[in-house]
Amino acid sequence: MKISDVTGIFGVLISLFLAATAWISLSIAGQTFTRGPVPEKHLMFSQGVTTEALKDLRNAGGAITVLVDASGTSLKSVYITTLTLTNDGGSPILPNDIFRKIALKIRGPWKLVTVTNSQRLGDSVDLEWKKESDTEFRAEPALINPGDAIFTTAYTTLVDDKSVSESDKLTPPFEWDARISNLQSISPDTTDPLASFHNQLLPVVVFLTGNSVLAVGLLFLMYLGLYAYLLNEIGIFSSGTTACVASIPLIGLLSLTAAESGTHYLFPPPFFSGGNFENVTPIVLNFSAIILLTWRYYRQKYVITGRRGSS
Repeated sequence: MKISDVTGIFGVLISLFLAATAWISLSIAGQTFTRGPVPEKHLMFSQGVTTEALKDLRNAGGAITVLVDASGTSLKSVYITTLTLTNDGGSPILPNDIFRKIALKIRGPWKLVTVTNSQRLGDSVDLEWKKESDTEFRAEPALINPGDAIFTTAYTTLVDDKSVSESDKLTPPFEWDARISNLQSISPDTTDPLASFHNQLLPVVVFLTGNSVLAVGLLFLMYLGLYAYLLNEIGIFSSGTTACVASIPLIGLLSLTAAESGTHYLFPPPFFSGGNFENVTPIVLNFSAIILLTWRYYRQKYVITGRRGSS
């Protein structure tokens, strides 16, 4: 190799390095122009279950009399909702980044009675909430690091119970508001809580407790023993062919899935719907395979053998 060739290769490498450096610099400059020199902020909110605090007490009839008073005003109904505000970005939100305090609002005919911090485990941030009006509470600025969550409990009531349907009473129209440096908006949590489950190679949930564990073991051994007997009698196990090798893991998997699915009907776990397709399918396949093998066993041992004997 000549010196000129080495120089040419070296020049090409330098050119590629300079091009890559220029591309990275332009990308950083473009991001800075788009979002500014301040790191982009993210806040995500989610709304939990709403319960009516006085409903169960009303069902007691005249045995219990409950009077709820808020700042001298008698309340006919009180609804409790858990809400979460999470910093799901990679940048902390400093107190001096907040130019308009974080606010929790609600639209009429709803009214906010009070907003408090919920006691939760993990990286939770407690805010100091102050009432601005009957429909708005604001929190004093605080440090919210990436991954921090603000768990709040909102107590609401209705000005007119008849103006809201029964279904809408359990979905109060909350709104979050704030003006934070380089925060576009407080976005709702649209993530699917079962996304990690759906992305699995085998999206299957196995729920076994107590007697169901023993039942699965017994059914598995019964099915496996029956398969082994039938396959041996019809000559597949003794053939040494590919069918023999493939049948071993196949009957094991089929026996196990059928045993687990069948146990759900013997010992149903909580919130189990027995008619779902996932549990019926292994049972149907298992019994279909057993019936087919039994027919082959009967045909081979009695029908074909009988013909040979008569001839």
